[in-house]
Amino acid sequence: MSALEQTPHEVEAIPAPSKSLGRRLASLPIAARVAALTAAGLISLIVSSILLTQALYRSADRTADTKALFDLAATAAAAHVTFGELRYWLTDLSVSLLMNSQRNAEKARERLLDQLDGLSKSSPDAVREIRVEIDDYVKRALEAADSYTQDNRIIGNALLAEARTHSTNVDAALNKLVEQVSAEAEAARNEAVRLAQKTATTAAILVVIVLLIGSLLTILVLRSIVGPLRRLNRVIGELTQGRYDIEIPIEGGDELGAMSRTLRLFRAGAIEKKRLEDEAEQQRRTIAAALEAISDGFVLFDPQDRVILANSKFCEFFPDHARASLPGQSFQEILEQRLAGGQVDLAGASPEEWIAQRLHIHKDPAGFVGEDRFGDRWVRVSRRKTPDGGAVAVYTDITELKQRQDELERAKSRAESTNEAKSRFVASVSHELRTPLNAIIGYSEMLIEDASDQHMVEFVPELEKIAAAGRHL
Repeated sequence: MSALEQTPHEVEAIPAPSKSLGRRLASLPIAARVAALTAAGLISLIVSSILLTQALYRSADRTADTKALFDLAATAAAAHVTFGELRYWLTDLSVSLLMNSQRNAEKARERLLDQLDGLSKSSPDAVREIRVEIDDYVKRALEAADSYTQDNRIIGNALLAEARTHSTNVDAALNKLVEQVSAEAEAARNEAVRLAQKTATTAAILVVIVLLIGSLLTILVLRSIVGPLRRLNRVIGELTQGRYDIEIPIEGGDELGAMSRTLRLFRAGAIEKKRLEDEAEQQRRTIAAALEAISDGFVLFDPQDRVILANSKFCEFFPDHARASLPGQSFQEILEQRLAGGQVDLAGASPEEWIAQRLHIHKDPAGFVGEDRFGDRWVRVSRRKTPDGGAVAVYTDITELKQRQDELERAKSRAESTNEAKSRFVASVSHELRTPLNAIIGYSEMLIEDASDQHMVEFVPELEKIAAAGRHL
């Protein structure tokens, strides 16, 4: 069975339920699929960016809080050191009673108060108690220095001992504050580290999710485009090889579906074209067989005066032309090759004049019928114009007819010579025969009358024949 006789099939595959998303994608135009893929990618990036930004902000806030706590711890430690300086200068003042020690003590106290102001925001109660203790300590230390100045050492020693008690309380409070703030700073640092690790993990998870979603959507979109394209490409390859029984898948209402429908129309047109070509080829073979069957030479020229078709009988009249090389040759080229082969009787004309005369008749034949000599053969040539402006010519071999005409001419000439000789003979002997014939005619007429009178009618017909023969001669 040929490819044209086979019934083409169009099968639409029924996808599985798990491919519902793929089916929905396949129903969309390709531009919409690409736009959906791009939108999904952008949405994934935006969502992941928002989540990462929020996580980074939280981590940054926690880091800032941690830094603030470490700054407070540093301030608390610095306050402890400054209190040590204050205690040193106040102790030195009690011993040396120098104004320089008092000024340094005042400067240390001012720095300490500034540092406590910085700590009051985080631990206001503890700072308030420390301030009270510091004020009491400074007050007792200055009173002790005044007592020493007045040589009242007993009171000075008592006040100094009381000042040491306040100093111990301040040391304990500052140590406690430093430990508390340091613990909070360490806890905040650990929380910041944990939050940073969580943020990094979240970022990695978001990246993986975005990559998975993007990869999945990309695979789905590519499968919805590349798969049908491969099938259509295979179909196109089969169609170009003339296999029209190939299955053409129904791809849907998108551009690929339009291409599939176009391919089905192309296949239908190709099948119809193949059928028409086969019919035309069959008709051409029939015409060629018919032309080969006729005894006359046949040639068909196109409007550009080039050979389209010629039978083998025509090629016999032009032995210098191979049949395979005839199509495409012009009538003038055929005449020039015939002239070069010495097959032409120019009848006194030049080659150019002979070719020009033949071309004029060929271009405007108007039912021209003429006779021409091809070597030892005589040919009758009939030319006519075709409706499309071409020309058709029929070459009939009339050599035998010419030979019979020559024989008839010779026989006619011989007959005319014989008749002339007979006429001369009759003319010469007619005078010699006329006298006895007159006597024969006269006697026969007399005998006819006598036979009639004597009722001898049986002799009358014979006597009439004699009389008629005499008159004929």
